Amino acid sequence: MANICCDDVCFFSDDNAEGIESLWKDLETAITPGYKDDLGSIRHLFLHAGIATDEISLRGTIIDMDKNDTRILLSLDTAWRPLHDAYTAIANTYGVSFVMRSMEPGCGIFYNTDDTGNTFPDRYCVTGETSIDTPCGIPLEEKVDYGTAFPSENALMETFHDLGYPEETLEALAGTLDEQGVYIHSYINPYQ
Repeated sequence: MANICCDDVCFFSDDNAEGIESLWKDLETAITPGYKDDLGSIRHLFLHAGIATDEISLRGTIIDMDKNDTRILLSLDTAWRPLHDAYTAIANTYGVSFVMRSMEPGCGIFYNTDDTGNTFPDRYCVTGETSIDTPCGIPLEEKVDYGTAFPSENALMETFHDLGYPEETLEALAGTLDEQGVYIHSYINPYQ
């Protein structure tokens, strides 16, 4: 696959349990999560359920799926970008809603459509060279891995203050880290 975008998608409904059950049944029938023989391709759900695929990218593999009473959580690896149109088609077919969080640093994609933060609270993400030594003398990777997400600016700033960074604003911290090859990204919702 090309540049891999990591999508986490939550389908949910407070008043349509039948839609969630029907989607789950079709997922279990059509999809075997993972890359074995391309059985995890999201295309299989579309074919099984008869969902129209006109102008919808289906270049994605479901690598994990989970369900509880009111929601289904899927994790996918997709080519280049999130499969937002595919998720919209699925939600419309089954009469449910969805939120997604997507990350593809090579293309500058840090998307989170969960504006409430109920499922995906992430608002910031750190990438780059996490093996650097912090001002307090420990490697950054001991506290912050590549892709570590933060639910708020306060949580992000607190973590870096604990690592010895004295900057008082997010902009100042981002500038200091940028010089060290570490980058702070804000999740956005481009689909509003």
